[in-house]
Amino acid sequence: MKILHVIFDSNYTRTFYAFIQKNFRSCEHDFLIYGSISNDSVFMGKEFHKITSFRKDSKRLRFIFSRADKIIFHGMFSESLNIFLFTHRNILNKAVWMIWGADIYPKYYSDKLKYFIFEKVIRTSVVRSFHTISALVPQDYEKLKEIYNTKTPYIQAFYPNPVDFEMFSDYKVQSYKNQALTVLCGNSADPANNHFQMFDMLGRFRNENIKIICPLSYGGSKDYIQKTIEYGRTVFDDKIEFLLNFMPAKEYSNILEKTDIAVMNHNIQEGLGNIIALLYLGKKVFIRPRTTSFKFFNYIGVKLFSTDEILSISFEAFSDILTNSQNSSLIYSFFNETNCIQLWKNLFLK
Repeated sequence: MKILHVIFDSNYTRTFYAFIQKNFRSCEHDFLIYGSISNDSVFMGKEFHKITSFRKDSKRLRFIFSRADKIIFHGMFSESLNIFLFTHRNILNKAVWMIWGADIYPKYYSDKLKYFIFEKVIRTSVVRSFHTISALVPQDYEKLKEIYNTKTPYIQAFYPNPVDFEMFSDYKVQSYKNQALTVLCGNSADPANNHFQMFDMLGRFRNENIKIICPLSYGGSKDYIQKTIEYGRTVFDDKIEFLLNFMPAKEYSNILEKTDIAVMNHNIQEGLGNIIALLYLGKKVFIRPRTTSFKFFNYIGVKLFSTDEILSISFEAFSDILTNSQNSSLIYSFFNETNCIQLWKNLFLK
């Protein structure tokens, strides 16, 4: 069987490529890369299919897709990809959509007619025509059914985490004691992190012995990043540090180890890689309670904290380190490599 992965360049997709190379027959897996490619990416090689536009390269795409027995679309963020699939719906008979989270929500258009044409006609038709829907979080699939009224079958799978659990093999949970309480705020520069609201919530602790770390290395415009930096410094002065560049996995894992508490204020399912790694480390993690990710982790028994609590609890309650938690063992039992391999095997054979 020849499986084609339609994918864009990111830390997750590079890790996924290495995962496929290690655990499956690489001759059965092709990769079609779209969008910009980093100079240090594994996808720079000639062996990968690459396109610049789903519209301009449609003839070549039809040929590439015709040679695959199964096509897995990793994320469905691209408007032009949705339009291409709408006009070539026969492709969807052998297609899987691997949900990333934010890609399940309708795209906003100020023009009502454009919104209707894209969301109610094009997007709805495409979503309902997939052979299979896959995602880590079953609640994301339920949300998709609610939005698009699709009956496409679901099968669970998840991406290997770019931050490998092996990197934390010698780590032990420690109290911050007399050191500054280190709080990780969000995972990216995506406005879905709701940085300004997050800074306002935590601002009540600005006079405490606290250090804020805010990753902004991808996901947002330069203007949004600049405004986030300016506002963060207005609230926390020199107690906030911004991570503006990608770090090697080991270096970033050191940041997570030194984190005492994480606040993920996304209003949608996002930042799962960070959340999973932090929970494995036994860290205290605050998430919005209405997100599908909060519901999923609750479902598998993981102890989480609600961002709604932050405005009403004392600094002592906020900073209290999580002890005697089963989070680490629960996370490892589900997100270990063996389970990851088995779920992808199930998806490839579906």
